[in-house]
Amino acid sequence: MAYVGSVNNVVTLGTADYFNAIKTALLAAGWELMASSNGTTYTAGSTPDRLPDATAWNASGAWCRLREPGGAGGREYCFMRGSAATTAIIKYSRATGFTSGSPGATTLPTTGASGDGVVWVASASVGFGNESAITGPASGAAFATASGYVSCVASNTAVNGVYGWWMARWAVGGTPGDLTYTEAVQANTYPSQDADPSYRYSGATSTFFSATTAQYWQAYDFTAPISPYRSYLITGTYGIYFVYFSGLSAQVTTPRITVGLGPYGVGVQTYPVMVGTGTNYPKGMTTGLCCYNVTLNNCDTLNLATAEPKVIIQATNGFAMPWITSVLPLY
Repeated sequence: MAYVGSVNNVVTLGTADYFNAIKTALLAAGWELMASSNGTTYTAGSTPDRLPDATAWNASGAWCRLREPGGAGGREYCFMRGSAATTAIIKYSRATGFTSGSPGATTLPTTGASGDGVVWVASASVGFGNESAITGPASGAAFATASGYVSCVASNTAVNGVYGWWMARWAVGGTPGDLTYTEAVQANTYPSQDADPSYRYSGATSTFFSATTAQYWQAYDFTAPISPYRSYLITGTYGIYFVYFSGLSAQVTTPRITVGLGPYGVGVQTYPVMVGTGTNYPKGMTTGLCCYNVTLNNCDTLNLATAEPKVIIQATNGFAMPWITSVLPLY
């Protein structure tokens, strides 16, 4: 496995440069550009790319559709910049793809009446005017409220069939900002019938271990619903929690990952995270994201003994996310 992407990009207040970081990282990991619009002109297919750089994303209603490696039937995402740089529509399809509707300059495609498209971030799914804060439908926190850095790292190798990617933003000085990502859950921690062993998160780092904007299919099956488990769980309706090793109201025992000294002399132990709640069956254990039980104040890389380096991006009850080897985060 290798991590690729677009890291340490300067984000100026009031811009949507973070979308360009996501798009650049996914294309570097082998994703396919299915459509794009600069908010004025729409193109179906990969050429011409209407969003060739970060500047193009600063037009209201700019959007793109991306599909993971492997062709038809793969996961797809639609990313749309809203009326402000802090707002967006992000949609997800596990298998049917965004091949329906009437896409246009500021109108997203859909997966049709029988499709599996779901809204990750937004108040509705179609297009401009329905956007919400980038941190998700249940969070009022804005994303790009200050200048700083944004990075998006993507895996070019699938884990349990899932190509994960992780986008983080932090302020100059290292103050943690927001995290938007998706990744696989560990083998043997989800039902064998579940054809989508992945989950998504978008929110402020300060709310990571409380009710969050995590989302996932609870036992997605292509051939037939597994009633009552074939439902898409969204915060606000189901109150999804990340339950980490010391728990909120329960104790969860997980293996520790031994961590060596980082480039700034920081050494901590990290743990996988269980995604789920006490009222719904958990999705499973994280594969890329880990948490730790110490307080660190800045972004910092950790050299894991069993994996590529990861980067710390939260100050309290913090976590580590996959990173690119030999690249240090700027702050």
